[in-house]
Amino acid sequence: MFAQVVVNRPTHHRPPPGADPTRDDTARSLSYTYRLPERLRDQTSVGHLVRVPLGASSAQGVI
Repeated sequence: MFAQVVVNRPTHHRPPPGADPTRDDTARSLSYTYRLPERLRDQTSVGHLVRVPLGASSAQGVI
């Protein structure tokens, strides 16, 4: 079973060439697909707060 998780680690996208970078400072939230561990499959559902691995660290997210 897989879950789509929106992580609480905003990122900033790079503005297109020629755009004014000072006008585009909106943060973007990212979502990732994670495989739920077998032991957690019956305990999680949409809206649950979770901690997921993200690179060398972890991040808080919502399913």
